[in-house]
Amino acid sequence: MNPKCFESILHKVSILAIHCLSGNTRDSISVMESIEHHIRYRPTLGCVQAMGEGSSTTGGYYNIVFCFSPEFMLNNKDMTSQAGLQNIQWTFCIPNYRYGQSHGNNKAVDDEEVSAWLQRSAVEVRYQGADVKDLEYSDLVDAIKKIFGY
Repeated sequence: MNPKCFESILHKVSILAIHCLSGNTRDSISVMESIEHHIRYRPTLGCVQAMGEGSSTTGGYYNIVFCFSPEFMLNNKDMTSQAGLQNIQWTFCIPNYRYGQSHGNNKAVDDEEVSAWLQRSAVEVRYQGADVKDLEYSDLVDAIKKIFGY
């Protein structure tokens, strides 16, 4: 798998993790408050674990450092060993929510608005010696789906 494809998967998984953390709320402010309150406890969210707040080269973003969860790596030992998934961390850079610049008293008008806000996020991956080139796309996606229950 090429790194861009892998990073795209990490982006999608990070968005799923944020939805798990925030309880699928439709209120963007509630999402940010949930993140800010819970991230310090390093929660496991599906196949990832939040490691805390991180720094980014990109300004104007709230940054969360993620890695694959111990459960995910344990359930996928071969994949973890093959690609070195235990060495990978990524920073999920969410655009700072601009209070007062949303529709209807800062409430998202539908699920797509919060999702669209999260889609504008970016991912910065630190491979730290990991190599994903021999990782099969379908194997990784299937393993992730199993954890999230899809």
